This record gives sequence, C-alpha cells and structure tokens, in this order.
Amino acid sequence: MAKFAYLDAPFPSLFKEKLFVYLSRFCRSSYCFSRHAGFLIGLGNSAGDPACERLKAEDVFDLLELPVPDQEELAEILARLESQPLNEGEWDTALESHLITLASISFRGESGSRRAEQALRCHLGPDRFDRFVLYLSFVRAAHYWTETHLDLRPERDIIEWLDSAPKLSAWIATNFSDDGSTTATMATASENELLDPEKFLPPPIPSNETDRLTALRMTGLLDTDPEPAYDDLARLAKGICGTPIALISLVDSDRQWFKAKIGIDAPETPRSISFCGHAICRPGEIMVIPDATKDDRFRNNPLVTGDPKIRFYAGVPLTDRHGHALGTLCVIDREPRPFTPEQREALVSLKRQFGMLLEYRHANTRLNAEIEIRKQLEARLRKRAETLLDLVEHATDLVQSIGPDGQLLYVNESWRTAFGYTTAEALKLNFFELVSPADRERCRSHLRAAMDGKEETQFDVSMVTRSGETLPLNGSLTCRQTKGSAGSIRGIFRRSQQPAHDSTQQDEFTCMCSWCKKIREPGGAWIQLEDYLTVRHQEKLTHGICAKCADEVLEDLNARAGSESE
Repeated sequence: MAKFAYLDAPFPSLFKEKLFVYLSRFCRSSYCFSRHAGFLIGLGNSAGDPACERLKAEDVFDLLELPVPDQEELAEILARLESQPLNEGEWDTALESHLITLASISFRGESGSRRAEQALRCHLGPDRFDRFVLYLSFVRAAHYWTETHLDLRPERDIIEWLDSAPKLSAWIATNFSDDGSTTATMATASENELLDPEKFLPPPIPSNETDRLTALRMTGLLDTDPEPAYDDLARLAKGICGTPIALISLVDSDRQWFKAKIGIDAPETPRSISFCGHAICRPGEIMVIPDATKDDRFRNNPLVTGDPKIRFYAGVPLTDRHGHALGTLCVIDREPRPFTPEQREALVSLKRQFGMLLEYRHANTRLNAEIEIRKQLEARLRKRAETLLDLVEHATDLVQSIGPDGQLLYVNESWRTAFGYTTAEALKLNFFELVSPADRERCRSHLRAAMDGKEETQFDVSMVTRSGETLPLNGSLTCRQTKGSAGSIRGIFRRSQQPAHDSTQQDEFTCMCSWCKKIREPGGAWIQLEDYLTVRHQEKLTHGICAKCADEVLEDLNARAGSESE
C-alpha cells in the first residue's frame, strides 16, 4: 500500500513530503513528524525520490508557520480551486499552500470538510482526487501505527540533526509530550481553528484498502435508492437490540454512506469521524462501544459531542465472498447500554442475510448482463437474416422452396417475374405442374436424391410459364435435413446459357453470390471470387445466391412465404 498510496501518488515528491510533515503535527507521536522532516532536509529521500530538492531546517519551520486563513480568505481559496482545474501534466506550486490548508480540513474531518473535498475534487479531477484521498488515508494509517507503538524513538541521524536546529527542536518539545500526545492546533473552516488533535482518533485504513474499495464499487450499491430488503435488515437489528438507530453503512474512500437507515435522516457522514471506519478494520469481529464518552478513541468525536450524540455502538462488518469488509450493520443508542450474547448472535445472523442479498444482487447483475448480450446477439442475427432474405428475394436466380410433395412454399421476385405469377398464386401451385411433361420423371428423380441427402448435382429442365412460354433452365435441388428427416427443398435455377460465349457482348453477366462472394462457373460450380478473377478478370458481375447461403435462411424464407400467403 505504501508504494501505491505514497511513493507512486501522482503529485510532486516535495509536495507529498511537505504535506506529510504538515499533517504529522496532529499525530500523537513525534516520530512521524521528525522522521519525515528529516526526509525533507536530506536524511533520506522525500517520498522515495532521490532527485527531489532538499530543504533547510528553516524551510521546515516556515512550513509549520503557514498562516491559517480567516473565514473570508478560506472562501476565496475554495472558490479559486473550484473554478480552476489543474491541467494534466502540470503542477501549480503557487497553490500548494491552499492545497495543504484544504487537505488539513479534510484530514481532520472537521466542519467544512465536505466543501473542502469538493473544491479539491474540482481542482484535481476525479482520478487524482481519489489518489489524493488514498494518500491522506496512508498518512492517517502511519499516524495510527506510530501512536500504537509509543516506544518508537527518533533515529540517531534525526537526533543529531535536531540538536543542530534548536528552533525546530524547541517546537517539537513544545508540541509533543513524552507520553505520545501533542498539543498542536489549527483553525477550523467554521471557527478559524482546526480541531485539537487529541479530540478523537480518526479510523485507520485497512491494509487491503485498494482491493476493498474496488469490491465495494463492484457491488453497485453506492448511491442507490432505498430497497425494502436492506431496510428490513436494519429494522430487524433495531428491534432485536432495542436501539433507536440502526444502519447499513458502506465505507467509501472519504465517507460512510447509508444504504439503509432507521432513526436518522443524514444520508452519509465523513469517514474520518465514522465509528464504522474503525469496525471494518477487523472484519471477523463485532465492534462494541458500551459508552463512547469513556472510550479514548471517541469521547470527543463530533458524532458523540454533537448529533446524534452517540453513546452505545455495536457494528458487525459486512463482507463479500472474498472477505472484503464493505461496511457494517450497526445499532446506535443515545444512552450507554450492555450488549447481550443473544444480540451479538442476531447481528451475525443478519450479516449472513446481507451476504445472501449481495449474492442475489451479483447473480441478478450477471443475468441482466447475459440477457442484454442475448438481446444484442438476437438483434444482430435478425439483421443478418433480414439481409440474407433481401438478397434472396432480389437475386437474379430463380429461387424457390418446395415441400416434399412438390408444393411451392416460397418464390423470389425473379421467379415471379419469369413465370408471371403473384406470390399468392404461386403458393397454390405444385412445382411439378410447371415442369414440362418430358422432364417430370427426371425432375422427380433429382428431388428424391435430394431428399435422400445425396450430393447436389446440376441438371437441365424445361418449365412452363403462366403464358405458356417454355423456359430452358439449369439448376439444382437441395434438401434441408432436420433431425435426420427430409425438410423443405431449396431449388435454384437460372436460364440455360447459350452454347457459345461471346466476350464482346456487353449484356452478358457472370453470377456472383451476394453473401459469400463466390462466382458460379458455366458448369454450375461455385468458386472463390479471387480464383475466378485471376483467370477471367474482365467479366461483368451480377448477384445470385449459392446453395450454402440459401440453406441458412430456408426456414425464414418458408415462414415469410407463409405469412405473405395468408
């Protein structure tokens, strides 16, 4: 996490280290402050960057003396950052002090922190703002670690340096006491002074924070409308524990957002002051605070000193299937109270119900995605079928679909034009009625061969039009087999070619399949266009359809023909 959140954060190394030092004045241990101040002056590398500029002890002291803006100045800073986005690849050093001021307000979770974060988001942009929040979370985690390891003492190089910087050393002695507490103060946005660092302990950041936030966002729960299933869980928790407040709280990068809330109106609160932010750090345990006024972490928390005046808190972490703590199901009271084993067991049971709801949500999301994919696929197949049907309908070949008994099921436009029948009239005819008597038996033989699944062969046949004209045709019959049984038969015919081919006649055409782009040779075989053009590249082209492509849409042709005849 240190590498991603701190070393690789997309901000200048010197700025990152200066901000770390400035915020460390609010840590209850002097270790973070002195160690990172040492990085600034060259005892190590600022943010791990060996090329970073080095400061002097006086520069570090000046950093601590940055003036706190009054109310009017703070309003100007907020307006300026909100209206002045940071350009990609640029860094405005003139605004560094403003960024440090707003970062401090956000870091402490004090009054006005939401407005400060809004200004930071506008200035930095959404992506860099998320990385900035993660950086602040890393600083908070570092503070928490040093505050819980009070035996830490500055290294020898830091001690020797501070001995040579009496002004800074005196400041540390004044603002950090031997017991690991600090007396440093800042101004708040509302009162022109920041909260005393001893007021409350902000929640630490879990070691898997990046993965945890990714898992949270993948649930799709954040900022969704209320849902009865989740409200019911909170209502049950409230009733079982007898508290006036129950919440399903989801802990985002800089806030806790309430998916379900009973007993309060606020939709969210800053993460920096949240109880649930502490609870998610131990996903396998229920965090119970019998009386927040007697807990050093929370006694001066704004949620304790102000509304909703929390005294009792019990929160069970809500985890996904991979163990990521997404938030908590918690109950809250304004009076201290005990927490019984039965209530503890009930909250764990409700946690399992949340897990089931989450799985149902994942399954429903996957199902909806599959349905959408299927719809898109069906739309593409429909469009493809319509294209093929249009090609068949307007092909220059005489295309017909025939039932096993010879009944015509479909005829295309070229067929209707050649024979002189409308669609309705044609579908009342039998194919063999149109075949000249001399060719009927031979034609029936080809039909039986097609129904038996034998290889398609070309044959000549004479057929009679409505006007009595005899058409010399050449073509083939192919039967579509359905589960081993003969289905409809596809017939493609064309007027027989003249014995001699005169290349000077400009009204002769070569037939090309409109779908697969194969060329039909004079003998009836279909070959690749590229192969054909290498031999006879001066031929004119028109459009037909080959047996393979016609077979793919035979059922659609029959269905369309049936609907037209009705």
